[in-house]
Amino acid sequence: MLPFEFDPEPVEAWRYDACVEEAICPKREFPQLASDGPDAPAVGMRWEHANRFCEGRQMRAQSPEQDYAIRDGVARSLGRERLNLDLSPTHVVAGFRCTRLVDRSHNRR
Repeated sequence: MLPFEFDPEPVEAWRYDACVEEAICPKREFPQLASDGPDAPAVGMRWEHANRFCEGRQMRAQSPEQDYAIRDGVARSLGRERLNLDLSPTHVVAGFRCTRLVDRSHNRR
């Protein structure tokens, strides 16, 4: 069992856009693809800006290291031209999830 909980789906573009409209989150530094719908994973923001989104839920964004581990699979499913892999580790290029550390020590026997 992982030592953290996480959203099963990446944060959608429309949810990040709403955060920007409420002046909680900064604007993206590169745009969402025009072909993306509102339910597509939100991309284009710095990791610290994704973290600001998650802090509103008492969570934090997955780390760039966690993102790096999943990027290759995402790139294969979306097509490598879909992602500018050179921007990560500073920018979210394959969506992000909010995570929360969980103390599971009480479950051990």
